[in-house]
Amino acid sequence: MNRKKYLIIFLIAILTLIIIGVYALNRNNGIKQKKISDVAKDNASVILFYGKECPHCQKLEKHLSAIKATEKIKFSQREVFHNKANANLMVEKAKQCKIEIKELGVPFLWANGRCYLGEIEVSKFFDDKIK
Repeated sequence: MNRKKYLIIFLIAILTLIIIGVYALNRNNGIKQKKISDVAKDNASVILFYGKECPHCQKLEKHLSAIKATEKIKFSQREVFHNKANANLMVEKAKQCKIEIKELGVPFLWANGRCYLGEIEVSKFFDDKIK
């Protein structure tokens, strides 16, 4: 009888932990969905998409810092290697410019409905805007 009592207490404890875990996961998913929808509604007219580990993006970042682009031009930056919502937004913007997914890479700049692909094109865009 004593064994059954411990078994019932153990099962109730496990069930309670499962319910708490499911509640916590659902709560976090709601937060993530809100953040994803915020990203999808990015109304910036200039968006720079980059990858954290991308060597061309790192070179571009140094160049933008040297010309003080963030102080002179209003634009948002979206990391795409570790953020699926940002990657989806990049694909959406690339489709507007009729860029195939297989041709898409970073750095990628969407500016007022026009697309610039690669370190050289993106650098030139910022250089021209600052001059």
